[in-house]
Amino acid sequence: WRKNRKDKTFMVIPSRIFNYLVGRLWGVRLHDYNCGLKIYTKNAAKSLDLYGGMHRFIPLLLHQKGFSVSEIPTEHQKRMFGKSKYGFSKVFKDLPDMFTMFFLNRYSNRPMHFFGLIGGLMLFMGTVFLTYLTIIWLMGESIGGRPLLFLGMLLVIAGFQLFFTGFLADLIIHSSRGSKQSDLLLKYETEK
Repeated sequence: WRKNRKDKTFMVIPSRIFNYLVGRLWGVRLHDYNCGLKIYTKNAAKSLDLYGGMHRFIPLLLHQKGFSVSEIPTEHQKRMFGKSKYGFSKVFKDLPDMFTMFFLNRYSNRPMHFFGLIGGLMLFMGTVFLTYLTIIWLMGESIGGRPLLFLGMLLVIAGFQLFFTGFLADLIIHSSRGSKQSDLLLKYETEK
């Protein structure tokens, strides 16, 4: 990790925020995920499947695959040429990759837990709104022009869609495992 960084404050603060968030979300606390100096074993490097901005999460990816991850301080040199591309705007570019990593880490084997929870909450809220409006309608009031009607319908439709997206994702994961899953099934027999 870059000890005693020679960068300007507007570059160090976003990096510290990023390192803090990654450490809090995944429990792999490192001083500097973005340090350019990294050393890997051959097996660790071959196990990586990087795309997009996932290079920022290499220590986390390796930790998830069972490799040990550590850091040692390095002497940071002040930039002599050119301009850095990093700053506060970089934090907002890293957030989608951070969300992707969080989702893959927590829900890649059980997407229904993610989509089903959000879809179920939306479905519940939409049903509550529509039930309320139905009661008002039964009392003789007009509900056709109320924004709550459209919000309730939108929440119910989106809730169903998210719920079934999670259901389909679970089916796809289950069917893609195919023979791998059948190898794990155990048959118990007892002798009489």
